[in-house]
Amino acid sequence: MVPGTGLLTTSLGGAAISSSSHLPHHDSKGPTHSSMQSGPRLGALATRASWNANLPIHKLPAELLLEIFKYFIPRTTTLLPPSSSLFWIKLTGVCRLWHDLIHSATYFWRDIVVGESTSFLDIALPRARQAPVGLWVQRSASLGAITPRLQEHAGHVTQLSLPSMVPATQQRAYDDILEIPLPSLTTLSAGSYEFHVTCQLHDNFYPQLRRLWLRNFSLSWAPSLLANLRYLQLNDCLLHDPLPLSAILDVLEQGQHLEVLTLQGFLVNACQSGSVVGGERIVVLPKLKDLCVWEPVDCIDQFIKHVRLPEHGYINIIGTPHVDDMDGLSATYTSLLPHNRGEPSDVRFLKAAREAELTVWDELNTFTLGAYGSLEVRVSFESEDTQWDWWIDEGISQFAVLLSGASLVSLTLTGVLDRVALGTWNALLETFHGLQELTLQARPSAVYGHDYAFADFPDEALLSLGERRIGPGDGDGDGSELGISVRCPKLKRLVVSNWEYCPEAVDIVLANLQSRAQGSAERLEALSLDAKFEDAEEREEARARYSAALDALVDHFDHFC
Repeated sequence: MVPGTGLLTTSLGGAAISSSSHLPHHDSKGPTHSSMQSGPRLGALATRASWNANLPIHKLPAELLLEIFKYFIPRTTTLLPPSSSLFWIKLTGVCRLWHDLIHSATYFWRDIVVGESTSFLDIALPRARQAPVGLWVQRSASLGAITPRLQEHAGHVTQLSLPSMVPATQQRAYDDILEIPLPSLTTLSAGSYEFHVTCQLHDNFYPQLRRLWLRNFSLSWAPSLLANLRYLQLNDCLLHDPLPLSAILDVLEQGQHLEVLTLQGFLVNACQSGSVVGGERIVVLPKLKDLCVWEPVDCIDQFIKHVRLPEHGYINIIGTPHVDDMDGLSATYTSLLPHNRGEPSDVRFLKAAREAELTVWDELNTFTLGAYGSLEVRVSFESEDTQWDWWIDEGISQFAVLLSGASLVSLTLTGVLDRVALGTWNALLETFHGLQELTLQARPSAVYGHDYAFADFPDEALLSLGERRIGPGDGDGDGSELGISVRCPKLKRLVVSNWEYCPEAVDIVLANLQSRAQGSAERLEALSLDAKFEDAEEREEARARYSAALDALVDHFDHFC
């Protein structure tokens, strides 16, 4: 580009080329003031064009330029649409060489976001030629206008994402698109929450299909649907005819290539009411590494015990409990996991857990487990208008039993922790005797509203940590020696956050640390007391009163920061 002129220049074969479309008009009747100036001006432009042509960037091979240009293309995943920004298209206005390179490179035209206008679709499809193309159709698009274009280029469309929020007036056009055979399609995302999609999904139309995400769809649960899939997500889908759970498992077992499986509101609609599976049948999906099941608790209780969970990757189990059975099966963590009644720790990933977080507060009731990065597990109850504050003591008790076989080194608890009884804290901390990190995130009761952001200090937790007991000593004998011990003697880091400051709470922390020192516990490496103060003056008073004493008992104290 010649600076300040709008001329496009490039170097092809070492010669500078410029566009004459912006040159001044010469009147045939004779020279004018403008034309008299055009000679020097054109000379200057030619000099600039020659200088531009010799810039180092114009000496780069075309292949290297294209590799650089690729960084301007928005990144995309297989199911989520790319950014609709076409910032990279500005590169075509720099010079003719760049313009021609981008126009001829098919991968600039392969990911197409279709909105209200089809103009970019009309430009991109021909330029993509026979290269694989992905279409992400937005809610504002006219499906009827897309259909003939999709039919014309059906042979090289590999990804198709249809909008989930489409007015019912476009239902017929939606069905028409799904009636188009797409022999190269590998990824399909379809289904509208505005209407129920009832057209038949012909798996023979998509012989290369590997990733399938359906929403609010009626489908036939056939082995051919799952045979080649790597990714399957079904949200609020139905079967044309509900089946017994055993028949659903029969078809699921054909998904031997499945790596990701998500079922949300599918089992409750697809299974015949009261359907159960007897015996010890287990469906093994050997490549499964990501499993998400979001269903009513009773559906999960029947389904999950017959599917072998992945040992590496991610497990997310979300149960919807029955409101009238909150004290029964519907509100037990074991109902969301494969189990032998009374022996929940037989689940291998429970024993492998090293890090855990439990949140029981407001509408949240969830725990996550980690085993040194090889597997992450999230288990939760999801129920609208259910307040779990009252359940915190029960939740911690169940949690301790569920993970009784695990050797946790890190634990985070969130909730109205001042409601937890001392006996519950004792059982929890004795179960996880080897803890090295403990984080207590206090929360106020939801009945006070979310504007009341700070909670009471969890006194009982600190009293339990500091309690000295007579127990096995650390002698060199057979372990029968008795000595003074405390719970979690290897604790290195303690965090107590989001509590309303009061001196009595800090006094309890001091007594806890002194008692632990006398009980042969290791010295804390870090202590964090994240409290709410009335004002800066109260904070400074607390620092003056306690910092020296706390600094003497721990390696690092955050000084109420």
